[in-house]
Amino acid sequence: MGGCVTNSIGTLIGLVVALVFLLGLGAVALVAYFSLNSAANTAPDVTWAEPWDVIDGQRVPPDLGFLPLAGDPVDKVVQRAGGPGVSRRLCADRAVT
Repeated sequence: MGGCVTNSIGTLIGLVVALVFLLGLGAVALVAYFSLNSAANTAPDVTWAEPWDVIDGQRVPPDLGFLPLAGDPVDKVVQRAGGPGVSRRLCADRAVT
């Protein structure tokens, strides 16, 4: 009869230790969740900037429209169409102040 009581006390102590461990782990998880999702740590809202808004259509030679059909990458053609600084202006439009 003494062995049965000792066995149940050992089980009870094990369950209490497991409960305390899981409560501590839950507290650490909650602190991590709220510290990582605070308003100060949010990523900046980057919105789409239309590349055609930067380019003046009157200055673009018509033959540049055929370069993507010939296999040139579209981003390179857009940079050529806008002249120097187009990519810089595109990035400046996306900047969040």
